[in-house]
Amino acid sequence: MDGGLTMVRSSRKPRRLVVGDGTFLWSVGHHHHTARGRYQDCREVLTIRGSGARGRLLIVFRAGPDRLVPDGFLPSGAVGTSAGSWLNLHEPGTVRALLDEAVSRGCHPDNPPTEQLDGWGLFARAVQERKGGVRAAVGAGLRPARPVDSGRDTDQPPEYLDLRGTPRVIAAQRR
Repeated sequence: MDGGLTMVRSSRKPRRLVVGDGTFLWSVGHHHHTARGRYQDCREVLTIRGSGARGRLLIVFRAGPDRLVPDGFLPSGAVGTSAGSWLNLHEPGTVRALLDEAVSRGCHPDNPPTEQLDGWGLFARAVQERKGGVRAAVGAGLRPARPVDSGRDTDQPPEYLDLRGTPRVIAAQRR
């Protein structure tokens, strides 16, 4: 753009995430209760729904021992552990990693009822994926059906499941 102007996106407007043939809408929010002038029960909520679907998936990250969420000191969307692992819920790759893990556990964000998941149960796998554990699969709209390393030292390529649960085999990428 000319003149150094940038376009700012509304943080309240849902964003699109395209996964294979599916399109999802997602947004990030912060919720808490106020008691005696103090915020309590702070939590970041990632909301994902299939485009045109009535249901939605709520992935909730609650503050707790060794679990960090924005509380006035951290930026919006930052969730992490005191051990130093972090995710930014405003990044599409993070949303994709969390969605893939939720689907692998049987959640269906396009079904009519609203489902709620504890985000910390998905956290470790999403951090691993964001650090490069499944880069080839993420770009292809797939998720691992078995550990990625299982095919590394053999002639057998890794096997993946697409979002519908159909097994797929993709060629391993050379590093």
